[in-house]
Amino acid sequence: MYMNYKNILSVLDRCDDISIVKDIINSVNDNQIFSKEWLIESCFKHITNTPTVIVGGWYGFLGDMLISNDMCDDITICDMDPNCKKFGQQLYPRLKHSTKRMGDIEPNYYNQIICTACEHITDDELNTFLSKRLDGKLIILQSNNYFGIDGHINCKQSLQEFKNSIDLTIIDSMELHTSKYNRFMVIGY
Repeated sequence: MYMNYKNILSVLDRCDDISIVKDIINSVNDNQIFSKEWLIESCFKHITNTPTVIVGGWYGFLGDMLISNDMCDDITICDMDPNCKKFGQQLYPRLKHSTKRMGDIEPNYYNQIICTACEHITDDELNTFLSKRLDGKLIILQSNNYFGIDGHINCKQSLQEFKNSIDLTIIDSMELHTSKYNRFMVIGY
């Protein structure tokens, strides 16, 4: 398994804030594991061992999975929540952690950009960020149609709607059905 349960239990044991404890547990729930494994399996042939940023990367679970699968070992997790860096460094010490909004990240430092949280980001913010990158950067994006969550400000009804909302040369796209929602993924440059 990907997670170091001793790290998780150690962090949870030292954390006094129940909302952070719940958030850390939620970051590795069954749907999170399922969708991250889907990304790993679907993108294995595209991802290379080059500098990679995971935008909205929460505590770093996906980055840890990429390292555990020997896909990439230079991974930066960026999230705007400072608790993600604070606790992410303890949970996943093999990763670099940064507290930044998408618009503050320099996309050209990284050869690969991954964001599995596009439902939390406006189309304008996402497309402005993508427009700053040089051509040839691998981009992997995910969103969903799970409208019932606070913070899901930009869900899409369908994979086609998600594809149409992104300024990207798409080389592959797919949909994953779960019991609560559908997750959409696009891969492009």
